[in-house]
Amino acid sequence: MTEPAPPRPELTTLVFRLADSTVLIGVTDSDRGPEPLFTEVSGQPCAVAYTDPEEIRRDLPDGYRLYQIPVPLLLSQLPPGCGLIIDPRAASPLYVAADERELVLAASVPFPAGAFIQIKTGADDQILHE
Repeated sequence: MTEPAPPRPELTTLVFRLADSTVLIGVTDSDRGPEPLFTEVSGQPCAVAYTDPEEIRRDLPDGYRLYQIPVPLLLSQLPPGCGLIIDPRAASPLYVAADERELVLAASVPFPAGAFIQIKTGADDQILHE
């Protein structure tokens, strides 16, 4: 008998905000091509990203250059099993585990499942009277 799959996290406002965000990363050239700065969180490899340019400049090792990238594009380019940590020095850093990446990617498409969408059936009164 197989165990039931764990419940998927719910789509929250935070997931949609992440999906619509751009972050700063440190990138270096390696024999495998451009490679972002990585760390480990609970034994899981994670790309490191920042929202504050001054903070990333303080933490950026020699040989890394600053690069701006949308969160969904970064997540889609990470190797399997790799998560993302945003603002690692913050009191509450944002963490996207490897198994949550698809959730953020799904929230980044137009009209994502779970998004509130309201379609008006008529014009606003203000527009009609101008």
